[in-house]
Amino acid sequence: MEKLKTTRIKIPKEIEARIQSLTNDQYTFDKRLRVALATGLFVEKEISLAEAANLAGMELFEYTTFLKLKGVPAYEYTKEELDVDEKFIKDYQSQSYGKK
Repeated sequence: MEKLKTTRIKIPKEIEARIQSLTNDQYTFDKRLRVALATGLFVEKEISLAEAANLAGMELFEYTTFLKLKGVPAYEYTKEELDVDEKFIKDYQSQSYGKK
């Protein structure tokens, strides 16, 4: 089993009250903070997607779904990758249409 370390942080009471008001059976106070920390670190590219999912206490699919719902891209798709894919599709289509 993964070893966890307990860490203390200080947050303003107003923020703590807001987080407490958002807790439910699925998202405890601890989990909300872990998800927020994981997502922040992932967005800043400090940790990988798998590490963020682990920190958030979610399976990879669950975490990528969570990110999608929040409007955070789980994967980067660069212009270069798009160009390669478009070329592949164009080449494939030209080859496929020539066959009968």
